[in-house]
Amino acid sequence: MGNNKGFVTVGKPKINGAIFRAPVGTPYPIPADDTPLAYAAAATEELDAAFECMGYVSSDGMTNNNSKTSTEIRAWGGQVVLAPLTEHTDTFAGTFIESLNAAVQKAANGDDNVSGSMEQGGMFITIDSSDDIEHVYVIDMIITGGAKKRIVIPYGKISEVGEISYKDDTAVGYPLTIMCLPNPVDEKNHYEYVAPKPSITLDKTTATVAVSGTTAITATVVPAGATITWASSNTAVATVAAGTVTGVAAGEATITATFGGTTAACKVTVTA
Repeated sequence: MGNNKGFVTVGKPKINGAIFRAPVGTPYPIPADDTPLAYAAAATEELDAAFECMGYVSSDGMTNNNSKTSTEIRAWGGQVVLAPLTEHTDTFAGTFIESLNAAVQKAANGDDNVSGSMEQGGMFITIDSSDDIEHVYVIDMIITGGAKKRIVIPYGKISEVGEISYKDDTAVGYPLTIMCLPNPVDEKNHYEYVAPKPSITLDKTTATVAVSGTTAITATVVPAGATITWASSNTAVATVAAGTVTGVAAGEATITATFGGTTAACKVTVTA
């Protein structure tokens, strides 16, 4: 495969929320099997109701430090003969600027140190040196071309809270670093799922069929293997099942194939 500028992406947050937090043990998206369709489903399925949205992040976005360090073992004479991994750091960091969001305060100060919420009329926050407990974190974003990317951190722990500034020309922000700890199930630190923007195309946009005759319309969908919903605008003229159109009476009907909120159409003329 040669160069493909379509594979160059930028990451933007989802408008209705990009970073979510829930107690460890909350079900999180994971592919049902080892297929592209399952990966796409995991990238787009609704989150469990236990996930709280942490709101806006500053324009610096989120950064992932996924660094690995190896130690060189040399033989007599100086040749490197082994380089075992000695350190692996996997963290996500960003500045959360919804300082009045209870989910942000819980992440920064600990769940037990935050009572109430602004929606309930106010918050009471206490600060101490208690250690943070692990949570599940999900980061959702829209990348170039309308594709969706989801990062799931099954065991995330706030390892650092940065300096908080109170100024009249800057939003109060909480710089938080999420350390990705190994998932006891498989020892993985985090998962990333990418789903292309759903699309559907038909092999023809017009077709002619006789009464009682049939014609086939082939649909191509991304991701492959998705379930397609077929429909006819006038079943008295033509019906459709799994892409096979049957002429019923002379006239015209529009056959549509729908998947993932996108629709493709074929105008069918039925002749006597």
